[in-house]
Amino acid sequence: ELRRSKMKCPNCHFGYNPPLIMKPGLKLSDFRCTICGGAAILPDDIIYNPEKGRNMKADRIKRLHTLRVESIDTGIDAGELSRMERGFFKRAEK
Repeated sequence: ELRRSKMKCPNCHFGYNPPLIMKPGLKLSDFRCTICGGAAILPDDIIYNPEKGRNMKADRIKRLHTLRVESIDTGIDAGELSRMERGFFKRAEK
């Protein structure tokens, strides 16, 4: 099922992704969520479909590809592929 905005961001906790142990001198704002930008809800241009992401990852692993190899083969940035495999897809431009 595709989920739309106004949904709580499943990638973060209230807009942030802090590590389990914070090093001295770091602030919570240093760990703003890269998906929602700290808003804690999915933006309108993001579709959350974790099943599709899991299927993408399973297919890549069956081909014995790392994210880097898949990135080279598809021309898609490895970071973007990682986000897609976690179920976060950018809405197609119309």
